[in-house]
Amino acid sequence: MTWVPTVSPSQIEAFNLCERKWAFQTVARVPFVQNIGAWRGETGHKMLEAWGKDRTPPETLADAFALEVALNYPRDLEEKHISAVDYVSRVVGTVNKMLPLYPEPPWPAIERDFRVEIQGVTWAGRKDLEFPGVEGAIIDHKFTASIEYAKSKSQLPFDPQALTYAFEKFYRESLPQATVKLYYGLVSAKPRAWVVEHTFTPEEAAANIALHTPTAKDIIQLRLKRPDPLSLPANWLACPHMGGCAFQDRCKPTPEQLIEAHAAMAMGEPPTKPKLGDSKMEGGLLSGLLTSQAPAAAAIGNTPAPAERSDSAGAIADCIRDSENLLRLGIPRDGVVRAMKDRYVGIAHVVDSIVPMATAPAVNSGPPPGATTAGPPTTPTASGNVDLPVEKPKAPKASKAKEGTTVACDMGPVLDHIRALVLNETDAGKAVSAALTLVNVFKAL
Repeated sequence: MTWVPTVSPSQIEAFNLCERKWAFQTVARVPFVQNIGAWRGETGHKMLEAWGKDRTPPETLADAFALEVALNYPRDLEEKHISAVDYVSRVVGTVNKMLPLYPEPPWPAIERDFRVEIQGVTWAGRKDLEFPGVEGAIIDHKFTASIEYAKSKSQLPFDPQALTYAFEKFYRESLPQATVKLYYGLVSAKPRAWVVEHTFTPEEAAANIALHTPTAKDIIQLRLKRPDPLSLPANWLACPHMGGCAFQDRCKPTPEQLIEAHAAMAMGEPPTKPKLGDSKMEGGLLSGLLTSQAPAAAAIGNTPAPAERSDSAGAIADCIRDSENLLRLGIPRDGVVRAMKDRYVGIAHVVDSIVPMATAPAVNSGPPPGATTAGPPTTPTASGNVDLPVEKPKAPKASKAKEGTTVACDMGPVLDHIRALVLNETDAGKAVSAALTLVNVFKAL
């Protein structure tokens, strides 16, 4: 008897996002370390399950989870400028925001695996919570750090996870309709909770799942053929998506591709697969941004990444320094405040008080302090690292800042600095932070 693979909704989403990542995870089954975002979601699930079973308060689980995140994700916490205790307290606060939206405990059928055959494809999944009968809903817990990742009411009817949930309930209970509810929690210093729901009929569910059936059958064929993941196309825009891809060390994206991907994500660009012949990943988006918003970008050309300072006092000092760089270029203070809140998450609650402490030095007509002029390609250094060659920058053009101050911009040193960071560090963390700051400033203007 021929083995026929099952397909899960998460596989559909992974495949649509990046076929190569899907293959590393599903075909080659390459081990990978779960990122802190996935850990946050699992922790929130466990707190909700404990409450649904016997009303265990989330606070009673906080110490154990704080120790767990401190041991497993010290670097992530350092980059976010937040302690393990504070990070878990945000999850606790989010769960407490969500609890009033749920039915009263005890809850039935917590975490139940299922399989269902739909249009020639065997789908597999797991339901977080389900109540029986036509009035009973299928509930899925969702934790996110950004509302942008949440599904909207218009998207839910076409979501493969929601569709398979509804189909399984149709078949098992012979119902004329089924309601799927996504309970969202925004994990932040100011947590939010909301519900997105949709009631499916069998006819609607059949029509909408048919949209995913061709992709599901492609996945089945690929799993039977077991191709080398590197033979499948990669979507570099997806590299930083959902906390970052764990297989970048195998794909080896170029520094330009990484910077482009992080810039696109910070600007709200969807991480969709580029079409054949699409040159977007060859510098289009970032180059355009650097040309149109150069004055703000130049301000952070030689600014160290916030990951270098994990203590609160150091983060505050860095925030003041970055604010001064932006104010020097005439960026409005309210724009600086928004940019610094994005950059210094751990001290975002005091940024409103920090920025006024920064002074705005007189604007000069030269490039930012510490900026260097791009030259010919460099040779290997003593450590064996090689800087990327960059084009000789054009003469700076004066640009009007929002408060009427004329500033000069020279983007060659900025690009050279970010690229050099990628090559000369053991990882791309500092360069990514620099790129994100650059784009956050664009958003603040």
